Amino acid sequence: MTVELDDVACVIQGNTIFRHINARVDGGMMVALTGPSGSGKTTLLGIMSLLMKPSEGDVVVNGESTLRWTDRQRRAFWRNAVSFVYQDYGMIDEETVFYNLTFKHKHYNPKRNRLPKKLSRLLSETGMSGRLNDLAAVLSGGEKQRVALVRALWKRSAYIFVDEPTASLDEINRGIVIGLLRQAAARGACVVVSTHDAALVNMCDRKILLGGAESGK
Repeated sequence: MTVELDDVACVIQGNTIFRHINARVDGGMMVALTGPSGSGKTTLLGIMSLLMKPSEGDVVVNGESTLRWTDRQRRAFWRNAVSFVYQDYGMIDEETVFYNLTFKHKHYNPKRNRLPKKLSRLLSETGMSGRLNDLAAVLSGGEKQRVALVRALWKRSAYIFVDEPTASLDEINRGIVIGLLRQAAARGACVVVSTHDAALVNMCDRKILLGGAESGK
């Protein structure tokens, strides 16, 4: 599995965000999109995940150009192969953590709801096991970030796109999150993160520096 950027550019209302971006992410790699604020990290993440279309160039998925992909093809790609972790966490505040994870059950009852082993492990590793029946609205930003990451990793997607995954976390939880993302890459996923966190960038196999060139670790 691969995602390639072929001479990608983004121009918004006449303003050039970036041009001539060429990069390739293979399965088993974790790649950082980095650069100063306003350099287009989140925008490039959106283009790589096909949430946005480039102004110029092409995004090639597994050797196939996506320039002429229909909305139906994009939705199938997202549904079958992609997990997202957004900066706004993508949580439904009025629902419980359990519902935000499963989208089926509002409340967790250990006598009726058996947790899959992988989900149970991820919740334990992120310190969220005891929060399943709490409303998402009462969680801190860091807790929402961890729940969103659990949801993404539990799906075992081939492609994982993460926007500023450590922005709301303390040092301990930052280390946990980086470790989980590395695990996802180790099992073969393409992991792409937008970040300004130097510690996270250093743990990536490659970085794409906006305003600069792609570089290996």
